[in-house]
Amino acid sequence: MVWHTVSFPLLSSQSCIIQYKGTHMALQMSIGFLFMGGGRASLSRSKESIAALLAACFPRFPKSIDDNQYHLQPLRHLWVMAVSWRGLKAVDADTGKDVVVPLLVELDACVDYTAETAHVPATKRRIVTPCLLPPLKDISCVCINSERYYPNKWAIPRSAAVY
Repeated sequence: MVWHTVSFPLLSSQSCIIQYKGTHMALQMSIGFLFMGGGRASLSRSKESIAALLAACFPRFPKSIDDNQYHLQPLRHLWVMAVSWRGLKAVDADTGKDVVVPLLVELDACVDYTAETAHVPATKRRIVTPCLLPPLKDISCVCINSERYYPNKWAIPRSAAVY
């Protein structure tokens, strides 16, 4: 039996720039943030969440596996405190399968994600499920905007909003 070896010069340690443990940690954390919750979660914008993210992404990454001078491993897991589950999917009551439903989301006044103005009147956004909702504290109501499904409207009271 003859074994053939394949060489990947770009992946060998002789041809690559030296990569530290912190480089791998930063890349793994960024991929984790990107695919957080399978696309059903997002990062919150509250002060507590931002503080947790700052502690989790502290700028001093280790240079080696045993470098614990500036790196506290438990701090890396504080990003979980900043996760906000805002995924929305519609399920057909008869078949139990996921369906695509157009929605109309009405955002409160003074909430604008595109312009940098201070005061904006209440806006309506058209979205299609499955989707990520804007932060719940910014939503005043959600309406089904489809001829195929029963039109329903959910008003979100300010006292019930999750922050």
